[in-house]
Amino acid sequence: MSNIPSWDPTVLRPYVAFYKGKQYELTANSTYSAQEIAAKHFKAKRSYEVTVMLADVTHSTSGL
Repeated sequence: MSNIPSWDPTVLRPYVAFYKGKQYELTANSTYSAQEIAAKHFKAKRSYEVTVMLADVTHSTSGL
């Protein structure tokens, strides 16, 4: 059995967005939605320039 939770589009999850040295915390139901919301917040010309990460999981670069 997998430890990966099933995706529920009605659940809002916390995200942290980064753009040109700025940071913004928000909630959204998907990474794409969070990226679109953050791009509007930052007034970014292109949403793909905004980096979004889940805030309720631990991110590690030790395996790199």
